[in-house]
Parts: sequence; structure tokens; C-alpha cells
Amino acid sequence: MRRFFRSFTYAFGGIVSAFSGESNCRIQLSVGILVILVSALLGLSQLQWCIILLCIALVISLEMVNSAIEKACDRITREKDDYVRYVKDIAAGAVLWSSVISAVIGAIIFLPKIWQLI
Repeated sequence: MRRFFRSFTYAFGGIVSAFSGESNCRIQLSVGILVILVSALLGLSQLQWCIILLCIALVISLEMVNSAIEKACDRITREKDDYVRYVKDIAAGAVLWSSVISAVIGAIIFLPKIWQLI
């Protein structure tokens, strides 16, 4: 049981490390907080809240995975390596893809609510 709780400590430490040491993680967290504030102002339904929170979690989680992959690749080699670049580009692409799709989902949810206010 002790080892089980220790794993949570390590995982929480990883979250803290990501937000304290990676500027892109802080940017994604800031955008996520802004989206949460806008969501609260627009009065989303429970389903809309779930979708928005899942999008935020997905983008931030992929950003953390991307950062971990970049750190691991940099640890393996600092020299120019086409395979390392390929791996890093795919990881960064996953973040970009999830961000774009999340922005589209945000537009689908937010724009009708914003039009109602105008």
C-alpha cells in the first residue's frame, strides 16, 4: 500500500515539474484556465463542461508527454539526428492536432452562446 501512495507522490511531482519547468505546459495551463473562466461566464451545460474539461485535459496531457519525449530524446543525443527529429516532430504534432480539434470544439460550443449575448 505504501508503494501505491508513493506512486501518486511521484506522479504529482511530475505534474509540478511540468508546470514549473516547461513554458509550453504553463501556456497550455493558462489557456485552459481562460477557457474555464469563459465557460463559467457563458453558463455551459453539464455535457458541455465535460467536453471542455476533457479537451483541456487532453491538450495538457499531450503537452506533458511531448515534453517528456523531448527530454528523453535530448538525453539520448544532442547531435542532429533525423530519427530523433522525426520522433520529436510527431510528439509536437500530437499536441498541435489536439489543440486545433479542441479549438474547433470550443468554437462549436462557445459561438452560439456568444451570438445569443449579442
